[in-house]
Amino acid sequence: MWLRYVFHLSLLWVEEVALIPAFWLYMLGAAYGAYERSHIKVEVAHLFTKRPRRRLIIQSVAALLEVTLAMLFVRWAYSLLIWDIGFNPQSYTLRLPFLYAHSSMFFGGILIAFYFSAELVDLSRQTFKGKAPLFEKRG
Repeated sequence: MWLRYVFHLSLLWVEEVALIPAFWLYMLGAAYGAYERSHIKVEVAHLFTKRPRRRLIIQSVAALLEVTLAMLFVRWAYSLLIWDIGFNPQSYTLRLPFLYAHSSMFFGGILIAFYFSAELVDLSRQTFKGKAPLFEKRG
């Protein structure tokens, strides 16, 4: 309000400046949720069966699906990153390269895929070898 009505300055650049940290916060927040195993998921395995081994099998299949989708996301983010490097799109007002914001999707996606893979390995060890959990749920 002060910028527009008191100092008569344009506010077009505010959105561009906020874009980069917002992208990084979203992606690092998603990676942290995957690290803590507190990301949003629907747990219905306990409704289908009371047997612990069957629950672990269902959770392992869900974890495999998570890893697969995370890897697809990383592949898509990599393609976007390469496109940004080649064409160098920029914001309208400040001419900030979108590469700074879009690179967060690639690096955050790698972290997410890594943490989902660790969860899959942990669940697979519990399911097929009867081992104790490597990591406790942090969230």
